Amino acid sequence: MNKYVPIDLHELNIDVFQEFGENWVAIAAGGKKHANAMTISWGSLGVLWGKPTVTVYLRPERYTRGFVEKKGRFSINFLPKTEESHKALAYIGSVSGRDEDKLAKADLSLTMVDKIPSLEQANLILNCQVIYRSQIEPKKMFDDQINDDFYPEKDYHYTYIAEIISAYRVEEVPDEAKPLGEA
Repeated sequence: MNKYVPIDLHELNIDVFQEFGENWVAIAAGGKKHANAMTISWGSLGVLWGKPTVTVYLRPERYTRGFVEKKGRFSINFLPKTEESHKALAYIGSVSGRDEDKLAKADLSLTMVDKIPSLEQANLILNCQVIYRSQIEPKKMFDDQINDDFYPEKDYHYTYIAEIISAYRVEEVPDEAKPLGEA
């Protein structure tokens, strides 16, 4: 069982190149009954329109994108830097939650934090509210090689800019603090 401790965004010390590009992160979206998560390796953090924001990119066919569209909220989940976490992220990034319970197969589970699905195994969670969405347009690309390399199927990513509305660091609750009957 995890304890979620709210943190000030100014306390974050995230190497976005490392986290998104090499370690990967997971986006989770949906509601209590139906939700999904997937791995993303493209993203950024910053300030836009005077708000702390995250920008993520989701292909049109991704199951998780439907939950982002419907709810307008999602979480960004940073998992511990372990081989197990990397394998789990590789798995949930390669199969669809529409076709199977990929989180269970990856030994991951969802929990709700501020009414937004999050991965229980995350050690840092950013809860986000979408404030802008667009789709990448090939005619606006200055580098045709990007189009050739990343979009042979013409499945151009949707870009979501979201305000970070809360952040949580996760602390493990010691076993002796867990209620009786919980493993």
